Amino acid sequence: MLPKLQTLQNRMSLETEKIKILHLEEINKDIEQVECILKKSALQCEIRVVKTQIDYRKSLKTFTPDIVIGRSLVSFNSIKAMDIARRLGLKIPFIVIAGPASEEYAIDALNMGAYDYILTDRYLRLPFAIKSAIQRKEMEKKLANKLIIQSENEKKFDNLIQTFPASIVLLDKQGRITKVNSLWKAFADENGYRHDNYGIGLNYLEVTEKASKLDPSITNTAKSLKSLINGEISSFSEIYPCDYMDKKMWFRIIGTRNFEYEDMAIVIMHYDISDRMLIEEERLKINNELIRNTKNLEQFAYIVSHNLRAPVANIIGITDALSSDNISSKEENELKNHLKTSSSKLDEVIRDLNEILKIKKNTNARKEFVNLTSLTQDIKQSINHIINKEDVKFNFDFSEVEEIHTIKSYMHSILYNLISNSIKYRQADVQPIIDIKTVKKENTIEIIFRDNGMGIDLNNGGNHLFGLYKRFHFHTEGKGLGLFMVKTQLDVLAGNITVKSEINKGTEFRIELNSKIHEKFKASPQLN
Repeated sequence: MLPKLQTLQNRMSLETEKIKILHLEEINKDIEQVECILKKSALQCEIRVVKTQIDYRKSLKTFTPDIVIGRSLVSFNSIKAMDIARRLGLKIPFIVIAGPASEEYAIDALNMGAYDYILTDRYLRLPFAIKSAIQRKEMEKKLANKLIIQSENEKKFDNLIQTFPASIVLLDKQGRITKVNSLWKAFADENGYRHDNYGIGLNYLEVTEKASKLDPSITNTAKSLKSLINGEISSFSEIYPCDYMDKKMWFRIIGTRNFEYEDMAIVIMHYDISDRMLIEEERLKINNELIRNTKNLEQFAYIVSHNLRAPVANIIGITDALSSDNISSKEENELKNHLKTSSSKLDEVIRDLNEILKIKKNTNARKEFVNLTSLTQDIKQSINHIINKEDVKFNFDFSEVEEIHTIKSYMHSILYNLISNSIKYRQADVQPIIDIKTVKKENTIEIIFRDNGMGIDLNNGGNHLFGLYKRFHFHTEGKGLGLFMVKTQLDVLAGNITVKSEINKGTEFRIELNSKIHEKFKASPQLN
């Protein structure tokens, strides 16, 4: 309805409906003056005059006035009259009439709840004061009804969030937590975060921004929440990971504005989607494993077709030649030597393949805490004669991480192969120096391996560095199996290896392992 039309209808209502006025007055002259002024006004009134407290009490019940006007009587005053109505549970507008010398008393009455006051020498203002009081009462009534409806809606909303399948927190317009639901409390109790009355009274934005400094994964959530509170957006939805106790969880957070209610201006819902994300992670893991296995099968097919074919073909050819009748003793001995060589090469390839298959099969081997200082000392001891002969210098720094939870035999093999390669491919006339150190990062442990050897030309076939039977230097004995074994064993350990190298400037390998696994098992060493 248009405002002007609504105002016109209110005015017509006041002019057509009779207003029941209870008039407290003892002086007949004033009674007549008030009646005369009201008759001349546009107000339709029904007036009842009372002169005693007893009549006043009766009229409140039987007359049920819309408004009370009057001044203090001999038996009781206006303030007392207001108190009587209030005690009876009646919300009736009061207009106090006072003499010019009693204006201070009238102001006291206003402070006690009177709607207005009229001085006896200004009775002409009375119709206007009555209209204003009636309109004010109607507005207060509408406001009260609105507050009742709002309160009922808030109760319904509160009942709704208590049964909702999400952890819910309600914020006011400034971002302070005003209410949380039962799932929020249950999650807090389960994870030991019950302090501060489940966060009620705290500024949720400030808490989220502090948390984002410790966990960058929720930085976007903090930014979206700030935009929501500032009114820049009306809603947002994001997924963020969390680490609680000894498990990883994922949540979808949904925020929306609802400024109709001051204390529930913003609704934040957290849905636990951990099961779905774990299934998705497992699916991706299986896909990656299938891709890796496919590549391995292709590589094995290549090995079978190339590395096995040559010795097998030689053996077949030699056996055919040996079965010939026209062969001398000398030729027979040469062919037998060739047969022995080809058989040895075939056996070597088969043994290499067997070692690789053993590594890939042994994915559930027992893990244990491995001291890197002890491990490297064992490796040095096993090749001590080579180290002394080549005058190899070692620099170890395990100050950041000295123990890792891993498969000991694999880690021994990895470091052994890297150290052996560094010594094998040293620079001539340069003392070999090998540096090994550990670095603890936020989510990973790194083992950094450096040498000052011959280096590798990574621009020329560097993408095949970890391939089977791939070699980059041919001046010394080797078959290109060591780095392939390193990569294969790290794959089983869910690790990664990267390389930097330049010709005659040495090589750096960085081995990356998941530090969370390490910390988890350090807290529960009985687990495998």
